[in-house]
Amino acid sequence: MNNILFFNISSDQIHLSYQEEELFLERNGVENVLGKVLVERWRKYQFKKVYIVNGPGGFTNLRVGSLCMNLLNALVGDQIDFYSVSKIELYQYAYGQGWMPKQGVIYIGQKKNIWLWDFERKEKVWQMNFDQLKQYLEENTINKEDVFLDVVYDYNYYPEDFRTFTHNQYSVLKELIHKYVEEKEVKGTPSIEAKYMIDPIITPSKK
Repeated sequence: MNNILFFNISSDQIHLSYQEEELFLERNGVENVLGKVLVERWRKYQFKKVYIVNGPGGFTNLRVGSLCMNLLNALVGDQIDFYSVSKIELYQYAYGQGWMPKQGVIYIGQKKNIWLWDFERKEKVWQMNFDQLKQYLEENTINKEDVFLDVVYDYNYYPEDFRTFTHNQYSVLKELIHKYVEEKEVKGTPSIEAKYMIDPIITPSKK
């Protein structure tokens, strides 16, 4: 993991990690601070690789995160290689290794909706709210041991009766992406595009 910056733009907080240093940035106002933070860390660490957990997630973090990384690389003369992997790819890989349950409740950055994804069938069940999810699990007699909650740093995002399900710590995605990039021989690129994986919800401005 030497000289590699971990960058998660797919959760409700942007997460940067270099070796043992962890930084979490709130979504609100992130466009005002992320660029400065990235420049500071480049000057401090001179990292050459960035492993990016890229989508699905909130529109703001994905858009701002990818834009700021591309601007940083332009400023330093394309010295950085980006390795961009979606959460779905990482979780599919983890399920294939026998490390995670077969279904996941995936955070997509919307206030009331999530994806339920079946990694055994390699498909999205559907986009739903938590009431629909609870009904679906009950009607299909799906045990909580067979479902995990996608990592978000604010666990209050999930209703209280879901918090007994298996859930990930932020370190899980770091470990997964390092193993995935190495095993799958993911190629680095000088720029990235945000993998929204859903149509962004854009709130009209108030005049």
